[in-house]
Amino acid sequence: MIQNVDEEPEVERQEKIKKLKKQLQLLLEESEPKIYQFQQMTHYMTKQYCNYKFHQRMKNGIENIKTLMLMDLSAVIVIFGVYDYDEITKWQQSIIICIAALLAVFIPGIGYAVVYHKYKYLKNINFSNFIMYNNKVMSSIELKILHVDKNCGARYGYLVTPHGTVELPMFMPVGTLATVKTLSPEEIKDMGAGVILANTYHLFLRPGPDIVAKAGGVQKFMNYNGPMLTDSGGFQVFSLSKNRKLTEEGVEFRSHLDGRKILFTPENVIETEEKIGADIIMSLDECAPYPCTKEYMHNSVERTLRWAKRGLDHKTRDDQALFGIVQGGDFADERKYCAEKLVAMNFDGYSIGGTSIGEPKDVEYHMVSLTVPYLPFDKPRYLMGVGSLDMIFDGISKGVDMFDCVLPTRIARHGSLMTSNGRINILNAKYAEDFTPLDPNCDCYCCRNYTKAYLRHLMKCDETFGKRLCSIHNLRFLIKNMEEAREAIKNDKFLEFSERKMALFGSKRGF
Repeated sequence: MIQNVDEEPEVERQEKIKKLKKQLQLLLEESEPKIYQFQQMTHYMTKQYCNYKFHQRMKNGIENIKTLMLMDLSAVIVIFGVYDYDEITKWQQSIIICIAALLAVFIPGIGYAVVYHKYKYLKNINFSNFIMYNNKVMSSIELKILHVDKNCGARYGYLVTPHGTVELPMFMPVGTLATVKTLSPEEIKDMGAGVILANTYHLFLRPGPDIVAKAGGVQKFMNYNGPMLTDSGGFQVFSLSKNRKLTEEGVEFRSHLDGRKILFTPENVIETEEKIGADIIMSLDECAPYPCTKEYMHNSVERTLRWAKRGLDHKTRDDQALFGIVQGGDFADERKYCAEKLVAMNFDGYSIGGTSIGEPKDVEYHMVSLTVPYLPFDKPRYLMGVGSLDMIFDGISKGVDMFDCVLPTRIARHGSLMTSNGRINILNAKYAEDFTPLDPNCDCYCCRNYTKAYLRHLMKCDETFGKRLCSIHNLRFLIKNMEEAREAIKNDKFLEFSERKMALFGSKRGF
């Protein structure tokens, strides 16, 4: 075989360039996550611009088609007005009418096809954001990022869902059993909450997914007029169930209610979530304990990825968005590996799992830092199980959009309250004669109408009304802080806002 001596160096040169680009990209991802995120944002904005161009050119093209159609019809009218009907036969009239009708029908269709084909390259660039691989349908949710704080990764935007549009970043109250304890759906809506969570594990046990489905889905079942999310139940399986058995098929456990044996698989979890009917659902994952060995975590991540693929392949409903869950503990390579594999599967959004399971606070921060750089800019990012102000602000600064936790309502029922001046225990004796509002900077129903003394009295008497008031306050406190955070992001002042808030609130969690 004769070798072309002129071509060979060029081939080698191109291969070297490819390898160098790949090395630079890997270096960028690992050493400069902020620059990497900026690169993702630029790519996203380019797509959005192409989307605008495509639609504008299609619109202009269609307007031209409409003009042609009107000219065609005008010509027919002129023909009938000019011709002497006595000189043409009825069958000639019929032919003219048929030709005109055919032209009126075919001109728009042919014109649309021509315009569409002409600008198809723009469409391919743009719509790749939303069209899933493997012939999957378009996502039922749409993320619109409107602004990124120039001083950090904090993002402001909207999440469009089948049951309404919500602003990001946001905190999502947890309604484990299709109810936020002691509060009505109307109260949750009135305090500014967007998405409410329900728990797949608990709803599976009672009342059962079939009953929820017969009611018309979880929103109708609990009468909540807004978006909802269900987790996979994986965390509850691993935290509540004793003597669970983990296999490749799934996880076998006994109900904490009646002891019956249950098997959760990636497939039947998806089936359960589809019956429950929330707007956003989660894939089944293995929630590995902290701490654990590197070998255990690697095997756990591999199982989570296999389960994620099985759940994605089993999904049938087009009106629900499915999120993949990134695991990996505090191992940087495992987090990166898990995130990249899930992104390649093209989920509708991505959750950061494996936090708030007993690890130190600095480890939690580290886990988020290890994960976010590898998540797509144009997909929602959800930090699971985080309800403390410090973790929420840290997540926002790194580009996380969604947070949830039972913390605000759970601690409220025991008299522990979040205020703009720090955390307080309303059961403390010093509040017995304190007739001031709980938090003068809060606009919640509790702070507008009741005093610390009265609130302490209710809690000391174990009155449900006291638990309700405390829960209302804690939830509204977090939601109001999210509202203020969004304004700060729009003005490129989130870091200043966060530092000022935490200086008053206190950096120690204390819960």
